[in-house]
Amino acid sequence: MSDRADFDDFFRADFPLLVGFLRKQGHDRATAEDAAQEAMTKALSSWDGITHPKAWVRTTAVRAANNNHRQRKGHEDFEPEKHPAVSDPGLVEYEERTLIVQVLEQLPPRQREVMAWYIDGYSVEEIAAALTMRPSTVRSNLRHARRQLERLYAGRREAR
Repeated sequence: MSDRADFDDFFRADFPLLVGFLRKQGHDRATAEDAAQEAMTKALSSWDGITHPKAWVRTTAVRAANNNHRQRKGHEDFEPEKHPAVSDPGLVEYEERTLIVQVLEQLPPRQREVMAWYIDGYSVEEIAAALTMRPSTVRSNLRHARRQLERLYAGRREAR
């Protein structure tokens, strides 16, 4: 990447997606927005040396969100914002994203993390590289997550 205009375009396009990515991993909106902003700030200062900016900011944002979450423990009275980070995404799109977050919250953390990367369009190999895992481990986590999601969906259908 080379120039500030490239970064500005990247930021506008990817910031709301990055917040959604972190929400899919189970972080509350405030933590997700703070971590996304922190990752984007770090990306700007290193912009010329980043070759895969989407993966770079996601990895950086996950670390920041995990650190922010640990720092917020004990502040349970904090009420996260309940509105989307994008200006006007439309009610249906917002509700769909909220539903995805609620469903993924029911998965174990590693499965949720891998599934969030996968939903964002990353291949098994890209996820493995970003999370420093073997591709077979990524596939295994995806398989277990899908099975768990199928069970949850079947249970929900039966409850109707």
